[in-house]
Amino acid sequence: MNGGDKRNGPAGPGVGMALCMAIGLAVGTAIGAASRQLGVWMPIGAAVGLGLGAARDRRRAGNDKDSGGPPEDRDPTDGKA
Repeated sequence: MNGGDKRNGPAGPGVGMALCMAIGLAVGTAIGAASRQLGVWMPIGAAVGLGLGAARDRRRAGNDKDSGGPPEDRDPTDGKA
């Protein structure tokens, strides 16, 4: 049985994303059922949960400064790719 570590918890990496996505999907389903717009709110809930889970996993992995921007060793003003 995996004991995990401090950063990823007892269940290991990726569980935070799955948990947040499941919660987002449940909330989206509840809102969609209440408003009779299930086809709209289910994907919205899943997307929000996926985004929150990815941010949570990135923060726990220690990559919170990784915003997807240009690398720090490259000058963004030089015009070269």
